Amino acid sequence: MLQTVINYFTANNYAELIGTISNIILIVAYSMRGEKRIRMMSVVGSSFSVAYNYIMHSTCFLILSCTIILINLYHLIFVKPE
Repeated sequence: MLQTVINYFTANNYAELIGTISNIILIVAYSMRGEKRIRMMSVVGSSFSVAYNYIMHSTCFLILSCTIILINLYHLIFVKPE
């Protein structure tokens, strides 16, 4: 079954594969504990989302993904945990 899924993505569209990877990473991120881990995984997932939205020419979601990355990076770099 996994091979069928891989064949679908590679034969049809790499953009869908990138979007799916993004979604999986974001789901894993929000199921984790610890703000720092969640924010780091969110940056990774949102980076895949930026690539997907760029390929799909989805400006609205591209801006959203970039904003999420910037917010998370700001909190990771400048905001100290309480």
